[in-house]
Amino acid sequence: MEELLSKTTQLDVSDEEECEVDQSSSSTIAKNNLRGRLCFNVDHSRVFLKKVLGRIWRLKEADWNIKIQEKYDSGMFLSFCFASEQTQSRILAKMSWYLSNGLLILGKMVNTNESWKNDLTAFPIWGRALGVPIDYLTEKNTLRLASMAGTVISIHNLDVSKMVTNGFFRFQIWMSINKLVWPGYLLPCGGSKVWVAYKYDELPFMCFRCGRIGHNKKDCSLDFKEITGVAGERAKAEGLWLKVDNETMDGFHEGMRGLRKEL
Repeated sequence: MEELLSKTTQLDVSDEEECEVDQSSSSTIAKNNLRGRLCFNVDHSRVFLKKVLGRIWRLKEADWNIKIQEKYDSGMFLSFCFASEQTQSRILAKMSWYLSNGLLILGKMVNTNESWKNDLTAFPIWGRALGVPIDYLTEKNTLRLASMAGTVISIHNLDVSKMVTNGFFRFQIWMSINKLVWPGYLLPCGGSKVWVAYKYDELPFMCFRCGRIGHNKKDCSLDFKEITGVAGERAKAEGLWLKVDNETMDGFHEGMRGLRKEL
């Protein structure tokens, strides 16, 4: 040991060629590990997280492990280790995951310190755009409208007749936790404008003041976000109506009912 220590004292920055590199370690970690961001303002212990997620993921105690890396105001950073690449791939492929309305964003473990916090900021979610005029239901327009809510993954079923019957078209996006949940768009239409409302499947815990994921309105000091309608009327932008299973169309129709069901 003394001989080894004496050698290390003689090293300087120029001796980079002396450092051993084993890329197989990074490869193993990429196959068996995941990193995660839990967006929620309730503190959870490691024991609680392992119990609940183990049940959700249908994993035995010995098949995986979890570690809390860091806690912050609206959530925590986590790391996961799985016994097999198949288990890791299955869990990653079925994202998004929800825990007591909190959102768990997952990503592969990479050999860098920077991306740990900076790139776990988006998650896949399905949404709907309601009220688009028939003649505007083109492939280009649906892609453009979906992109307002996030980075587009796909547009579901470009059958215009079905879109018209349902009253909406479906899309899948990567939604950012750093931006407000997109409530709608005032679409220019033949010299006038039409309000296009947006709704989302399995919308996670969010704030109906600022429209962000990860905290609620009672913990938010910002003013309520508002939208402006065709005639200049104003309404709340964010609310329970953003969820697909809520019958209210949007903030302009708060307290009213009557959405059409999907065929």
